[in-house]
Amino acid sequence: VIFGTCDAHCIGAASAAKRQGRDDVIMGGVDGSKAAMQIMQDGGPIKVLALNSPNDMGRATARAMAAYLTNGTIPESRNMVIDGGVVTPDTVDEYIDTAF
Repeated sequence: VIFGTCDAHCIGAASAAKRQGRDDVIMGGVDGSKAAMQIMQDGGPIKVLALNSPNDMGRATARAMAAYLTNGTIPESRNMVIDGGVVTPDTVDEYIDTAF
């Protein structure tokens, strides 16, 4: 089992496992990139991805900046919670078209 702290780690590990002929490896990561989802769709070793979308982070940041510039609203917290999602082989088709 391999857990990548970003999808790039899983993508690299999936490539290495393939070169070594290893089909007994299970991987999970954090990002939700299109490349990682394509490996998942193709039946590769990546079995779960937690979404950490730069698109969603950018939208949340833009909303906070617009509120501040429009009427001086300051976020209630320094931390912004962004709803993510979990991508699995069963749900990958729902997410891949909007992946980065």
